[in-house]
Amino acid sequence: MYSLLCIFVKSKEIKIDCKIFSEESNICLSEEQIKIASFIINKDKNPKFKKNPLVIDIFSQKNNIPKYISIRFIDYHHVSTNERRLEELATSRRIIRKVDYKTLYNYYFSKIYFGNELFGIDKASRKYFNKEYI
Repeated sequence: MYSLLCIFVKSKEIKIDCKIFSEESNICLSEEQIKIASFIINKDKNPKFKKNPLVIDIFSQKNNIPKYISIRFIDYHHVSTNERRLEELATSRRIIRKVDYKTLYNYYFSKIYFGNELFGIDKASRKYFNKEYI
């Protein structure tokens, strides 16, 4: 039964070319900045992803960065809420297994919306503080 569930979830994942995460990142956060970001977003000082079994991921996925990234690739117009959640889970599990956590944090913070039509921490820091993000 568990094997069938794993196969079903894997069939729902969105196939993403993982090269885009490093190609579309225009920032490079330091290890300390990644730890601070992880604590702010996940309430956890450990930014590294844990490759948990499916059952644990379903009930307690602690790191939200892969989930937030997977949401960007899902077409919400043609799926129900449960299908969307299943696609988020499956895609975030694929992202965790294929991409390094540093690359994902850099990608996320180069794409996140900071208000006033500003996307990315580099543009937001220049606009709001007149400084580079580093």
